Amino acid sequence: MELDYYKYSPVFALIFSPIAAMPIILGVILWNLINCLLLFFAIKSLQFNDIKKAIIFWLIFIEMLTD
Repeated sequence: MELDYYKYSPVFALIFSPIAAMPIILGVILWNLINCLLLFFAIKSLQFNDIKKAIIFWLIFIEMLTD
C-alpha cells in the first residue's frame, strides 16, 4: 500500500507557486504559454531539417487547438 500521495518534487512546487497565487484565468493562460514555449524550443532544437520540423509543428499545433 502506497502512502505517498504527493507525486511532484518540492522544486516543482517552488516553480509552480507564483502561478498558483495568480487569479485562475491568468494562471491558466501563463501555464499554457509556458508549456507551449517549452515545446516550441524543444522542437526547434531537434536535429531535423526544416520540412520535418514544420510537419511536427503542424501536427502538434492541430492537437493543441483541439484539446
